[in-house]
Amino acid sequence: MEDKCRGVSLIEVLVVIAIIGIMMAMLFPALQGAREAARRTQCVNNLSQLATATHHYYSAKHCLPGFINSVGGRANRMASWPIMLFPYIEETNLWSIWNDPAASAGSANAFAPVSILACPNDDLADRSAANLSYVANCGIAGLSPLGPIPGGGGQRTGDGVFFIRCEPKSLWQSPLVEWSVTWSRIRDGFDQTLMFSENIQAGEYSSPAYFSPPTAASEAGRLVSDAQLLTGFVWDWDPAIATTPPTDERRINGKKDFGPRAPTTSYYYSRPSSFHPGGVNAAMCSGAVIWLREDIEYKVYEQLMTSDGVHSNMQGPKTDPNAPINYELQQQDYL
Repeated sequence: MEDKCRGVSLIEVLVVIAIIGIMMAMLFPALQGAREAARRTQCVNNLSQLATATHHYYSAKHCLPGFINSVGGRANRMASWPIMLFPYIEETNLWSIWNDPAASAGSANAFAPVSILACPNDDLADRSAANLSYVANCGIAGLSPLGPIPGGGGQRTGDGVFFIRCEPKSLWQSPLVEWSVTWSRIRDGFDQTLMFSENIQAGEYSSPAYFSPPTAASEAGRLVSDAQLLTGFVWDWDPAIATTPPTDERRINGKKDFGPRAPTTSYYYSRPSSFHPGGVNAAMCSGAVIWLREDIEYKVYEQLMTSDGVHSNMQGPKTDPNAPINYELQQQDYL
């Protein structure tokens, strides 16, 4: 009896293709989830290393770095907080360039990429080599302690963690002072005070302009202001924010449909933001890295930003009964 080979029909081929398509569709979210989990883990590791480096810096210097600092033996050469941590994150060669009085902005590798300064989830294709995904707690926006807050007065050390560490010179706007922030000023507790966060609009870790002495007080002030906006995150002093929802620009993980932040961009964008869904990774002063929910109340964010709430510019019970100064934060408020 003659055997006959039975061919595969078109319908059977289509069924197989459909099954394969369904299986791939089922696997794709799992693969995407695994990829995001790996990126988030790397981001956590980066922040953990930065926090550890900050503690090592403190052990050596007995104070915290500023968001802007004098380096190279020249009061008019400035460096942002990431540069001050280079000796403690195995970037001693890069640090030696910045700390060399004879080095110039054209020095080779002065603005080389540093892997732990970049979150793997960020799209850094349109940024230059000195990529930066992480920012430091700079308190209220504005030159500290120069920038007046609404209603008068300047920023207080209880408003944040990182401030100016530039030596007073005639070019700097008076009365610019050098703030030496020590752990003793973190009176709200290391586990209750933010140190670093992510920001997808962060600038570069430094600018070539920092190598050259400014020629006018206005230029000096601009460089310091840029350093705060481009390498830091801030909170808004406006009393209305304590009782009303913040605008999308102020909100954690808020507006994202714009490019990297320019120095002239509103300080509203100097807030925690990431491409991680639902929140951002952030490091506390203790060194612990937490998951900061994007839907936390703004007054909780204010309290996490302030290192000494009672002696900060945060609105108190006399002006806002809902202010959190006398409220003990619980982890469920922000995790």
